[in-house]
Amino acid sequence: MAAEGRPEEALALYAEYTEQNPDDVVIQANYAVMLSELGQQDSAEAVFAGLTAREDLGFAEWSEIGVGLFRTGAVPEAIAAFEQAVRLEPFSKSARINLLEAHMEARDYESASVLADSLVRWYPYESDNYKALAICYSSTGRAKDAYSLLALQDTLPFEFEAVELLSMGDNKYVVRGMVTGGRAVAGETVEVPFDFLDQNGGVADSRRLQLTVPARGVSQAFRLTVESEIPIAGFRYRRAGGT
Repeated sequence: MAAEGRPEEALALYAEYTEQNPDDVVIQANYAVMLSELGQQDSAEAVFAGLTAREDLGFAEWSEIGVGLFRTGAVPEAIAAFEQAVRLEPFSKSARINLLEAHMEARDYESASVLADSLVRWYPYESDNYKALAICYSSTGRAKDAYSLLALQDTLPFEFEAVELLSMGDNKYVVRGMVTGGRAVAGETVEVPFDFLDQNGGVADSRRLQLTVPARGVSQAFRLTVESEIPIAGFRYRRAGGT
């Protein structure tokens, strides 16, 4: 309805649904976003205030609330929500990226640089992390380090995008994403070491992702499956060759 130019009707449905389902935090957050988009900022803030006052929220709920707050421009509040998500799932890649983007939006480059640095080290084939850290360096008087980092990014043999960890149930997990060819020779076979982390950050299991590098600028999907009786809380990978 909103996409078809009928936002008031969509808002009425949200209001009815949230009244009947007060524990659906995701829909509550989306309702608050729409209220804000329609100029009802006070009502939106009231919904978010009710959500953030709850003591029964899990990782997914705090993440959704943070995204909603960020979309409405409430950046300090979004940072607080994302910090709660990171507290609950400290090895979640998505949670740390959300928190990084919020700190960047707030121009808190000191806090952002700590997160960006860890993301570069844990996910060394993802160029967005290099760019974020370079911005942090440039904004805190470290222009030389920023240039060096961007030069390093430019030498990547290939790049990963949209890499995420999914739980498939029955102790099965999948990492999936896209690889795009870079400086490496097209057709070269490489192995990227992946570590799967438990709730305490220990390595619960390790696997090697075997890739055939695509041509420069060409992308292809990849996936890596692992079974673990220990719940997996996150992942990291190293450069091909294990360095």
